[in-house]
Amino acid sequence: MMAVISRAAADPSVDIDKMERLLSMQERMVARQAESEFAAALAIMQTELPSVGERGGIRDKSNRIQSTYALWEDINAAIKPVLSRHGFALSFRIDCSNGIAVTGVLSHRCGHSESTTINLPSDTTGSKNAVQAVASSVSYGKRYTAGALLNITSHGEDDDAFQAAPLELNEVQVAAITDLATEVGADLPNFLAYLASVAKRRISTINEIPQVMYEEAKALLEQKRRASALMPKAKTAPAASEDEKSVEGKDPGAKPEEHAPVEAPKHTHTDGKTNVAGQCVTAGMLNVVRAKLNVSGKSEADLIAQFGVDALEKLPMARINDVLKAASNG
Repeated sequence: MMAVISRAAADPSVDIDKMERLLSMQERMVARQAESEFAAALAIMQTELPSVGERGGIRDKSNRIQSTYALWEDINAAIKPVLSRHGFALSFRIDCSNGIAVTGVLSHRCGHSESTTINLPSDTTGSKNAVQAVASSVSYGKRYTAGALLNITSHGEDDDAFQAAPLELNEVQVAAITDLATEVGADLPNFLAYLASVAKRRISTINEIPQVMYEEAKALLEQKRRASALMPKAKTAPAASEDEKSVEGKDPGAKPEEHAPVEAPKHTHTDGKTNVAGQCVTAGMLNVVRAKLNVSGKSEADLIAQFGVDALEKLPMARINDVLKAASNG
């Protein structure tokens, strides 16, 4: 489209009205593309947005809590890393000319943005002064406009249903995170501590990562891998071979020793990675297989024989579901 506009601009016979229509068409095409990218990124991001604990409380005259809500500072801390990772920014406009109008604006790096506004009175409850009343209403407005734009959910701090729900990762996801963390050399204690601070719960092992945080945990490790790939690698001088070292101090006329050719191994297994052919189980998945064998009482030898390999490490990754099923049946 820009090529068409450029040719039209260079043609003196093209009138101004036609140029304006071409430019208007180009602007609409760019806007539609930006809106499409915004919607696609938002759909992906929403799967990673965490549920926020409700630490705020509204009390009655007897100082009993009537209802709870998520504090803005908790919401902001939980969503900021996710917004940044997907190219979004959340900002607010405040208008106090007629009451208090709080407008939340969700912008994407592609150039498109969406906004929503809530009109509020000053919150004069309790013993707030005029400034505190406005600040309280603004905080309320930020919570609810952010919630409307991002579909943020919250839960009570003592919500037994939320805490007891089976939200932890399944075995395959645990293995995937374990392998990825090993591959990128992640500082596991700090990684788990960060996830715990976002989830507002104890996470001391990969198995305890909530199901709703799987994509976020995976994305953080992928981000570390991409960052490592961009770092320049230090150049090191090649080490002298054993043959070169052995030449020193020997008679130059002596017949060199003959060595038998070394056959390259057909299967190579390293922690966190598949073999050269991409067929062996990963280290993380191997741990899952061994755990299932311990529970079922089945021997490693039986499983090895069943799949026609000569070692547990050489079980085929392509048949991992069959391997896990066989390991579970003693």
